[in-house]
Amino acid sequence: DFPVYSEQLTPPADVVEHQNKWEILLDMPGVDNDKINLEWKDGVLEIRAERPEIKCEEGSTLRRNERRCGEFIRHFRLEGVKEDEISATLHNGVLKIEIPKREEKVAKKIPVKVG
Repeated sequence: DFPVYSEQLTPPADVVEHQNKWEILLDMPGVDNDKINLEWKDGVLEIRAERPEIKCEEGSTLRRNERRCGEFIRHFRLEGVKEDEISATLHNGVLKIEIPKREEKVAKKIPVKVG
């Protein structure tokens, strides 16, 4: 009898802050790009995806199943971004999301006059 690996599907993520953008990298081997859904709402990026189950041919039996499958959802809260310019690419099983930052507004000094 083989043990069943049953941890919840949560792909690891790296979040990198650059001077002008955020970059989120998620490992997603085996996930087709049409099964990935990104949504930005109220300062939160939601990533929803699904990795399909392994299907055996008739007469075959899956003896060991360690690769997790199913749907998952991840959330990342980011402030000060250009939400209309968010982009994502899937390459070699890695989802790369680029989130440009808005330019920071510098406080304007107001001189005080005597008189």
